[in-house]
Amino acid sequence: MGKLMHFTEAKLVSAPLSNLANTILLDIGNSRIKYAPANSLETHDTRTANNIEEILENFPNADKLVFASVRHSELTKHTIEICKQSNIPFTEVTTASSAFGINCAYQQYENLGVDRWLAVLAARTMTLLPTAVIDAGTAITCDFVIENQHIGGWIAPGYTMMRQAVTSNADRVFGNTQRETSLRPGKGTEECVNLGSLALLQGMVHSCIEQLQAYGDDYRIFLCGGDLDMLSDFSNDKIQVKPNLVLQGLKRYL
Repeated sequence: MGKLMHFTEAKLVSAPLSNLANTILLDIGNSRIKYAPANSLETHDTRTANNIEEILENFPNADKLVFASVRHSELTKHTIEICKQSNIPFTEVTTASSAFGINCAYQQYENLGVDRWLAVLAARTMTLLPTAVIDAGTAITCDFVIENQHIGGWIAPGYTMMRQAVTSNADRVFGNTQRETSLRPGKGTEECVNLGSLALLQGMVHSCIEQLQAYGDDYRIFLCGGDLDMLSDFSNDKIQVKPNLVLQGLKRYL
């Protein structure tokens, strides 16, 4: 593919929003909720809770909730019930075919995880360059956005899942729970399993760079997810750590 050099770096600035301290953003996972007041994301003031009651205890003046859930779990249903009982307005955000000028690559857009979609929407507020979001969690995902088009992405096993796949399917290969962050040759089976998994995890970043370089020499990659520390060595001007992308994507819906 020939290189396209017409992209420019820019930041998209949102209009000021009032009373964001009382609007709470929630990223509802399978077992826990990551949340923050909408006015404090830039300071990384995020917390986790097991249920909505904990959040309302910490923010008794909350007057609106904006949330997304990776699936319609009991935790999501309970959150909605408490909002209705407490007369707190709420908005549940789901993946759409397009939003804020960004088009989804999936023909069946509802099959794209809302966390991936929100991270793409957040990334586009930070740059207009060719962009990718890598979320290193239970699975590691990568999504690309070129101009106003989400062009697709990748899904692969995350670090822990890769280790488990090796040790559970090979009788004489075993591992431990050590988390590696710096790549080197291993000198024992456990270490080799851990470092091999790290090498594959980091390989996603290298492959992502190759894809983006087809569109020009300048690009941005944003990193997030629970295994973010394993990719921290890549951090530079082009590859940036952004741990709150999902919540920042939710903020756009305000």
